[in-house]
Amino acid sequence: MIRKTLAIFGAAGSAVLASACCLGPIVLAALGLGGAGFASRMEPYRPYFTLVTLVFLGGAFFMV
Repeated sequence: MIRKTLAIFGAAGSAVLASACCLGPIVLAALGLGGAGFASRMEPYRPYFTLVTLVFLGGAFFMV
C-alpha cells in the first residue's frame, strides 16, 4: 500500500516538475517580462553556457 501511495505522489510530483518549463515563461509574460529582455541579459554568459554544455556532452559520451 505504501509503495502504491509513493508511486502516485511521485508521478504527480514528476508531472508538476515537468510542466515547470512551461509555467516559467507564462509567469514572466504575466509580469510583463519578455523573453527577448531575458535573452539580452544572458548574452554575456553565452560562452560559459556553451562550455558547460560541451563538458557535459563530452562527459556523457565518455560514460557511454
